[in-house]
Amino acid sequence: MEKPITVAKKEFEDKLTDLINTSGLPPIILSPIFKEFHNNIKLMEKRQLDADTERYMKFLEENGGKDEVS
Repeated sequence: MEKPITVAKKEFEDKLTDLINTSGLPPIILSPIFKEFHNNIKLMEKRQLDADTERYMKFLEENGGKDEVS
């Protein structure tokens, strides 16, 4: 069984919180780091949406515009 996304999310949050708390870095240093991460994640999100849209449009073209394969 693949790990449920909710469990993976919780584990990620816990590990990130622990890393932040043990890093010894002050908020003035953490803030720009997280801004850069946020910008990178937004870029990855856009790329994923573009790729998914392209793949879906190609699927529709190959299947006569039908959303489902029978």
